[in-house]
Amino acid sequence: MPVATEQGSVGPGRPRNAELDDLILEAVRGLLVEVGYQALSVQEVVRRCNVHVRTIARRWPTKAELITAAIIGDDEPGAGQPRATGNLRSDLRDLIDGNLRYLSDPATRAAMPALMAEMRTNARVTARLHRRQDELRTAVQSILEAAVATGAAPEHVLHKNPVLANLITGAAFSIEFMDPDPPKSPPIDQLTDLVLAAILG
Repeated sequence: MPVATEQGSVGPGRPRNAELDDLILEAVRGLLVEVGYQALSVQEVVRRCNVHVRTIARRWPTKAELITAAIIGDDEPGAGQPRATGNLRSDLRDLIDGNLRYLSDPATRAAMPALMAEMRTNARVTARLHRRQDELRTAVQSILEAAVATGAAPEHVLHKNPVLANLITGAAFSIEFMDPDPPKSPPIDQLTDLVLAAILG
């Protein structure tokens, strides 16, 4: 009888084991913190998880795709983004805070610069990174729509979404990866006020 394959389609094969996926990806995150992107090896992941190398290769054909799944997520788009409440400033602050926390996570910091370079040659890594930005745009759109619905913002702000998502992403990357002396306490409130001014100005 046909069952779901590891890619989620219907056909012959074994169903994908979500608990095993979580175990593997958690091991990858730990190794990123311990040894960094370059020194991380699939063989060490295999050893730590007590799985066969084919178990990993079936799911993530390359090391870059494995690491991308570990820090961005694999097949659960939209996970982790806060829900819009209609309180424009509060919603924006939560979104900015979440993105700064994500980029400041040690595993993300260890992997992200190398994954940005991988985008030139690995289409699946590129697709996942683009998917995360699309999820951010969706979250911004939800915030704007909720703010318009509650009267906290005029309807014309809905057209500012792409610029706002890029502004949030660019500011967060600048703080976490470009600043030679990143602040111990990220300027969440200042960034929130900046984005709010861009929306309402």
